[in-house]
Amino acid sequence: MVRALIVLFAALATAGSAAAEPPAVYYRVFLTNGSSLASYGEFARVADRVVFSMPLGGSHTAPALQLVSIPAASVDWAATEQYADAARAAYYAGTRGEQDYAALNAEVASALNEIATTEDAGLRLRIADAARRRLGEWSRDSYGYRSRDVSELSTMLDEVAAELRASAGARGGFDLQLVAMVLPPPAVPLLPPPSLRESAEQAMAAAALAGDAGERRTVLAAVERALAGAGEDWAVALAARARREIDAEGTIDRSYGGLAQSALARAQSRARAADVRGVQGVIAQVLSQDDRLGRRRPAEVSALLATLDARLDAARRLRLARDRWALRLPEYRSYRREMAEGLRVVAGLRHVVDDIKELAGPSRAALLRAELRTSEAALLMSRVTPPADLTPVHALFVSAVQLAASACRQRLDAISTGDEQTAWSASSAAAGAQMLFDRAQKDLTRWLRPPSLP
Repeated sequence: MVRALIVLFAALATAGSAAAEPPAVYYRVFLTNGSSLASYGEFARVADRVVFSMPLGGSHTAPALQLVSIPAASVDWAATEQYADAARAAYYAGTRGEQDYAALNAEVASALNEIATTEDAGLRLRIADAARRRLGEWSRDSYGYRSRDVSELSTMLDEVAAELRASAGARGGFDLQLVAMVLPPPAVPLLPPPSLRESAEQAMAAAALAGDAGERRTVLAAVERALAGAGEDWAVALAARARREIDAEGTIDRSYGGLAQSALARAQSRARAADVRGVQGVIAQVLSQDDRLGRRRPAEVSALLATLDARLDAARRLRLARDRWALRLPEYRSYRREMAEGLRVVAGLRHVVDDIKELAGPSRAALLRAELRTSEAALLMSRVTPPADLTPVHALFVSAVQLAASACRQRLDAISTGDEQTAWSASSAAAGAQMLFDRAQKDLTRWLRPPSLP
């Protein structure tokens, strides 16, 4: 029996005829409204969108393609997957199916030949098992192509295996799970490639489902280009409709652009004034205007609302900061009054400190007077207790006075010794004193003004 099967399998391996050149593969994405969109090649599901290439112009074998994406929720997945299985099976049958089937027959024939020439009974059974397992794998990988023939081959191999078991005295049944056959997909009639009119109408439907305005305009422009050379009435009307929708998208873009520009300007103005209610009013106006425009730009409005929410948070923080500042303002003003005399003394030393910085003097007598004035300023400042918020500012004033005193002492030393390096050290101390004093003055002025946004 084994030798007879070898001859049969060898004949089957050469029985298949060469397949004709297959047509291009057109899948269909079926929508929940009952319509479908042609997809040239496989579609891909990415997050909540379905992405595929639509034929739009060209020929059936070399179509012009337009990439589109539609919401996954708009797809009838049962019908789409069933059609895709049928299309894959048909494409496989028209391309590699017969060639692969012939190769499978050759593999099985080789296994049977090996069984016939092997004396080890256990090895012969293992070869039969492997051949049956190969049939099951091939059936799964080939979309059930010629599943009836493969099932018949498997049955014949079962008989061979049973015969081998009987001759080897083996007990127990044969594991039928090894060769579970895969049935071909349900018979679904494949639709012909879409005509130019069908492609254009489907592209218009896909444009309506596009994820954003940019993609929608791109698809509509592709429809307009594809129909540019067609003179039929339907083509002229459809191209005109595509142009109207492109123009309408431009009008909507301008409306939303103006809305965003106006809203951001008003929200920024209200936020700078710490007007929380005002910013909330701008947000409410944006939502109302979006409703009036038909909610046509959800992504842009979402981004705008996120920016306005940030402005609202800034306004709330500024409102709190200003309320706290108003509470503490009397303390800040009291500190400025208490520091007024010490700051007046320091201001009177500016010309002396400037001369030290520039190595332009002053005289020893002027330096001695200035040193006494820095001690006076330090004493006056030591009697002032700053508010907690102004502690860093007060520390800057004290440090500025200390550096000014150090500059005076080092300049006196330089005069006494004639050491130029000491004079330069005095210059550095004087420059530091000026920098710290100016910074402290600016910081104090800032605390005396209401908080503002950057």
